[in-house]
Amino acid sequence: MQFTKYYSDLIKAYGIPQLTVEQFQKVMNIVVLESRIAEQNLISKRLTGDAKVMVGKRNYSSYNQLNNLTQRKEPKELFEEIIRAESD
Repeated sequence: MQFTKYYSDLIKAYGIPQLTVEQFQKVMNIVVLESRIAEQNLISKRLTGDAKVMVGKRNYSSYNQLNNLTQRKEPKELFEEIIRAESD
């Protein structure tokens, strides 16, 4: 949950950034996807057989969605870009 931790630390250090609705939605989607991935990883460890495969497929889909949202950037780079876009 690297993006969630980075965003949390950013807020603690600098306060809540002023974001557009679209930027806020993007951040929240990233947080939700990271949470979903963590939950699916936890569940997957306790499953076997077809159920484990099904959760694995969902997890793969969640990873793809996260990678699309973040464009595979590091948290610092992504949030600097988001915040910089607001000040333009």
